[in-house]
Amino acid sequence: MLTLLAVAVSVPHRGKGSPHQNAAKVPPYITTPDTVQTRVGTLRFFDGLPDPETVHKVYDNLDFSRGLEVFLSGVPLRDV
Repeated sequence: MLTLLAVAVSVPHRGKGSPHQNAAKVPPYITTPDTVQTRVGTLRFFDGLPDPETVHKVYDNLDFSRGLEVFLSGVPLRDV
């Protein structure tokens, strides 16, 4: 037990600085912002992942755009 304590005390401590001292610098142009303003509303993200409300808004927008595409594809064109 004394040997273990002596070894633990004699080992120098590492990492005296910040725990993120060696973290890579991430350029801001490749990160996801916390909020994005769109025509369907404000989309919110945390660590690059959308919150549940944002997911719901995006799926609603996809449903609307696909429905519009189906409608427009079914409209016959007249020869003028």
